[in-house]
Amino acid sequence: MEIYLGLFLIVFLLNNQIIKISRKIKFTITSFILFLLVGLRNFKIGTDTQNYVNIFNNYNENPFEVFLSHFPSINIFLSDIGFGMYMYCLKGLGIDAREFIIITAGISIFLILQFYYKYSKDDLITFFTFISIGVYIFLFSGIRQGLAIGIVAFSYTYLIKKKIIKYCFIILIATSIHATAIIMFPVYFIVQQKFKLSLKRLTFLIIMFSFILKEMIYRIIFLSDFNLRIKFYSLSKVTRGSFLIVILYIFIVIFYLYINSSQIKKNRIIFDKFYYLLLLGLGIYIVSLEHTMLSRFGMYLYGLVLPVANSYYIVNIKDVKIRFLCKYCCIFLEMIFFYYVISTDTVFKIYNYIFF
Repeated sequence: MEIYLGLFLIVFLLNNQIIKISRKIKFTITSFILFLLVGLRNFKIGTDTQNYVNIFNNYNENPFEVFLSHFPSINIFLSDIGFGMYMYCLKGLGIDAREFIIITAGISIFLILQFYYKYSKDDLITFFTFISIGVYIFLFSGIRQGLAIGIVAFSYTYLIKKKIIKYCFIILIATSIHATAIIMFPVYFIVQQKFKLSLKRLTFLIIMFSFILKEMIYRIIFLSDFNLRIKFYSLSKVTRGSFLIVILYIFIVIFYLYINSSQIKKNRIIFDKFYYLLLLGLGIYIVSLEHTMLSRFGMYLYGLVLPVANSYYIVNIKDVKIRFLCKYCCIFLEMIFFYYVISTDTVFKIYNYIFF
C-alpha cells in the first residue's frame, strides 16, 4: 500500500503549483511513473496477469491465416483476432512475456493519457480520478481490454470532431482486440444527437429506466443471437461491483448536472458530449448490478471519460472558494475510495504491490 501513497504524493507535487516546470514535462513524468507501476509489476499482481502470460507463452497459431479463412464474416472481428495478431507479431520479434507486459502497458497508458492531455483542464484532478475511480486499477489485470480501452480513448477525438470513418475504423480495431468495444459503434450516433429533453430530464429518465429495465435487458441478451464472446460478458454472474459504488457514480453525475450545467459557456458542445458518455456508462453500470460483468462495457464510457470530465466540470465552477473546496474534497474522497477498493476487493489483487 505504501507505494500507492508515494504515487499519490508524487502526482500531487508534480501537478500542483509547487514545482515550476512546464505542463508537458509534468505530464510526461507522471505518465512515465504510472506506466512503470503497471509494466514492471510482478506477475502475481493483478488477477489475470499470470493467465495472460501463459496465453502469450503458449500462443502458436497464425491469426492472419485464421482471419483470411473466415473473412468477411463479422464474427471474426468479435473473436479477439486483433489481439492474436498483436501477440503473433510480438513473438515474431522475439519478445518474451515480461516485455509483452511492459509494451502492452506502455501502449494502453500512452493512448489513454494522450486523450487526457488534449482535453484535461486540470491535470491534478485528472490523474487522481484516473488512478482512483478511472480505469487505471483495471490495467493491472485486464490486459487485453486495457489495450482496447486505450484504442477507444484514441478514437474520442474523432467522435468529438464528427469524423465517423476514422472513428469507426479505430473502433473496429478495438473490437478485434476485445469484443466488448463493439458498444462504441452505436455510441457515436447517440452522442451526436441533439436531444429535445433537458439534461435534467434525460438524466432522470436514464437512471430510472436503467433500474426498471435491467432484468429485461438481460433477457434480451440471453435470447438474442449475439457473438458467444459478448454473451459471456453479458451473462456472467461474477461480482465486480456494488450498489454503493453505483450510488457514488449517480451522485457524481447529478453533481455535474446541478453544479456545472448552468455555468459552462465555452466549449458547450464538448461538455454535452462528455455528459452523454457518462450517462450512457452510468446506465450500463446500473444494469450491471444484476449481471456485473456487464460493467466491462461501461468502462469505455464512464470509467474512461470521468477523469477528464471531472477536471473539465470542476474548473468551470465560477466561485473560487467553492471550486477550491470541490477540487480538494474530490481528491481526498478519491484517495479514500481507492484504498477501499484495493483493500476490500478480491478481483484486482493489487494491494500488496511488488516489482517483477
